[in-house]
Amino acid sequence: MGDQMNIKTKASRKKFGNSRIIPAVRDKRTDNYILKVWLSGKWLAEWGFVFDSVMTVEALNGSVILRLIAKEDCTAELVKHLRSQKMQLVQVFKVGQSHCIDIFGQVLVKAGFVAGEDCIATLEYGLITIRGCNSSVLLS
Repeated sequence: MGDQMNIKTKASRKKFGNSRIIPAVRDKRTDNYILKVWLSGKWLAEWGFVFDSVMTVEALNGSVILRLIAKEDCTAELVKHLRSQKMQLVQVFKVGQSHCIDIFGQVLVKAGFVAGEDCIATLEYGLITIRGCNSSVLLS
């Protein structure tokens, strides 16, 4: 079983350590508001999420699952397959010395997240599961 981290949200921003959820941000392309989850901190590297690593992001049973892909497995063919399955791909980036992951849009809506909802992140090496506390599916 991995470690758990509570992530609190308020009207716009609430920090928990170096992690935060920004419930809604304006999409510059459409001018609409979208949900957004931002994770940052050196702790990401401790769990395998190092700079430039790639992961899949999918909504599953009321959760958002972030799963690392090994560098040697990240081929153009795999990327094409994952996109055909409507899976989102995200890459870890850096802001200063902090590793960052930015998740937004339909994957959060599909998982049932709502703006201002408290969330829990469960951490295992190479795997982060984020779920809303108001979800009907509870953590085991």
